[in-house]
Amino acid sequence: MKRLAAAGAAAAAAALLTLTGCGTERATGPEAAAGSERATGPERTTGSERATSPEPTGSRLFQDIAARCTDASTRLPSPPASDPPDNAALSPENSRYAENHGYKQTAQLTPNARCRGAAHAERITAELRKAGPAGLRNEGDLAALLERLAYPKDVTGVHRSGGSLGFTLSLPDGPCLTGRLGPPLDIETHGAYMEGGCEEPRGGH
Repeated sequence: MKRLAAAGAAAAAAALLTLTGCGTERATGPEAAAGSERATGPERTTGSERATSPEPTGSRLFQDIAARCTDASTRLPSPPASDPPDNAALSPENSRYAENHGYKQTAQLTPNARCRGAAHAERITAELRKAGPAGLRNEGDLAALLERLAYPKDVTGVHRSGGSLGFTLSLPDGPCLTGRLGPPLDIETHGAYMEGGCEEPRGGH
């Protein structure tokens, strides 16, 4: 009986060693290695890290200008009550003129968009005056100045008309700006033209 008990104990010990060996193989197998790689893989960027990453200058600029105009209404103003048309307004010549020049009409701006446009115009005007004629000799000088002010090239058009430099700017946050360096220096805030875009269409219909 003692020999049978000893044999049973030895068999149990062998079985336990076998199970332990199998468990060790599973822990060090390919799946475990993959799990270890996943656990030690690249760390995800936390929200606090994203919050501290620097933003482009243009983004901060446009956010600051938008903040200045938060109290301005984003609704279009009601159109003024129109008087009954007189005979001159109904004449075929005037109707034809209005039709041929309709392409020059621009979309109406909300008070908020007009406020933002005026803020951009004020900022650009200050830099143009600092540069002066000596710093703005050609289209390249003007384009470079606008780019330094964080207005990207793809929304800026620079031209020379009648010996005077000018530009059009389609602001990422809304209205259009049309500038003429003159003299006198003038920057107008307006909506997009009815045919699309911020540049005034050429020619009539």
